[in-house]
Amino acid sequence: MIKVKSLRFRMSVWYAVVLSACLMFYGASMYIGVSGYLYRTLRKSVEHDARTIADKVLPNVSSKGFGYLQQSLDGLDPQVTARFIRVSNSSGNVLYVSSQPFDKSFDPRLIPFRAIAEHSEVAKSVEGAGRFPILIDVLPYAAPGGETYFIEVGANTQRISTMVRGLGVSLLLGMPILIAIAIGGGILVTRNAMQPLDDIAERAERITSRNFGERLPVIKTGDELERLTISLNRMIVRLQDAFAHIERFSADVSHELRTPLSILRAERELLLQRRDLPADVRDKLALSVEEIDRLARIVSQLLEISQLKAGAIRADPHPIDLGKMAIDTAEQMLLLAEIKAVKVVYEINPDCYVEGDAALLRQVIANLLDNAIKYTPQGGQITVATRQSGSRTILEIRDTGIGVAREDIPKMCQPFYRADEARTRTTSGAGLGLAIVRSICTAHAADISIESTLGVGTAVSVEFRAAAAPARLDAQEPMIDVSPDS
Repeated sequence: MIKVKSLRFRMSVWYAVVLSACLMFYGASMYIGVSGYLYRTLRKSVEHDARTIADKVLPNVSSKGFGYLQQSLDGLDPQVTARFIRVSNSSGNVLYVSSQPFDKSFDPRLIPFRAIAEHSEVAKSVEGAGRFPILIDVLPYAAPGGETYFIEVGANTQRISTMVRGLGVSLLLGMPILIAIAIGGGILVTRNAMQPLDDIAERAERITSRNFGERLPVIKTGDELERLTISLNRMIVRLQDAFAHIERFSADVSHELRTPLSILRAERELLLQRRDLPADVRDKLALSVEEIDRLARIVSQLLEISQLKAGAIRADPHPIDLGKMAIDTAEQMLLLAEIKAVKVVYEINPDCYVEGDAALLRQVIANLLDNAIKYTPQGGQITVATRQSGSRTILEIRDTGIGVAREDIPKMCQPFYRADEARTRTTSGAGLGLAIVRSICTAHAADISIESTLGVGTAVSVEFRAAAAPARLDAQEPMIDVSPDS
């Protein structure tokens, strides 16, 4: 599909327009110039012939007679050269007229008398003489004896007309071909010129927070592209330093907060063991312990995200039956679903194996199920599915919950992001579950995608690279349907 707004397309269009205009201007100029040159050359030729007759033939007519005129002008071979020659006097009497040329391109007898006493005339069109105009030069000549003669010399414009018409046809037929070839070459040149930008964009798309060590290819051309790639690489270095600083800060803060939170929790638990505490103080202490636990979970999750991004948590990959793990994890969380009367359905296809760390993948499933249970109303349904599609193994958690607006979906995996106030009021949590899921998926080279519709539900899919099944594994049923009533 052609991208009309792309720089490559706009450059090609501008190149085509400018080139077409230049070629058409050049073709028109060449047509007019060649045509004018040929007509000027023919005009000078007939003028020269008329001047030659006036200078060398007519001065001797009075002494040698009109037979000399006939003989001299026939010697110019007008039949061979296809020249029209006519000599007349001031009385209008024709003293000489050439015969019809051998090519019969015109008939001299049909050419009207064009002489004008005062000056010479060049007639571009003479009707009735032939299919093509006759270019005629009229030259008056005053003899020494006082007699005035009119010399008419003309030439057929057939050859010029044929050449000009052929040139026009060649331009009309050849110009589009030349323009098409030039445009095609321009597109290739533009494509080759823009290819480095495509390479830069493709490499830039692959650079994420986990591979900031990669750099864009520097094109050693000494032009704007080289300066651009150098500037972008410097920007990547600055971003890498900023991300590293943020991750170090997050990890340090999370680590430093764990000990004070543990001390606060221990002190309040000791106070709760005292029997002389008033009931209202005991309730407040219990509430503070719950809040400390919530802060501790947030700190632990932040630390886990930081460690995953920094690569401090090393995965221990081995073949895992993703379907069996999904069922086992869901069974452990089934009590939470039963409290809300949420039905859990399994759609587990056999032999869905992936290469990964069991503890981390179990946390992915647990976090996704926890979100689904939280945001699915009473009496809803959650579907846990695994399937294989080509070289990919897919885990999918679908629910019939409250859903998420389309514009909020790209932000759902950001830390601390909550889609709306309704989700914040109805559930607890800091909005770190999906952020942890994304970090674990990134560590396993897996892709996470979310589809959601407000009031309908949400479907979260995680695509892993499929792995070969181990030599010996217990078989399991492909499809299981489990509900809180079972």
